[in-house]
Amino acid sequence: MKADVWKSFPLVYEVDPDGNEVQMKHFCACARCKKMYQYKDANGKNFGTQNQIQHLKKCSGRLQNSQMTMFHNVCQ
Repeated sequence: MKADVWKSFPLVYEVDPDGNEVQMKHFCACARCKKMYQYKDANGKNFGTQNQIQHLKKCSGRLQNSQMTMFHNVCQ
């Protein structure tokens, strides 16, 4: 079950100021409701998949087969 959970938690990408998609380091999101999870700490140590497994048991969102992309605006 642990490895199967990644089918429902794709990696998350953000768009940089140049319009390039860049992977958000150590983040994934539920393919159903888009709730984000950090799967590793800043040093690269895995947190495990228990939170994602528990989330899927309760999530009421519909499965979507698209890659999540985060856009953030920088106000100056």
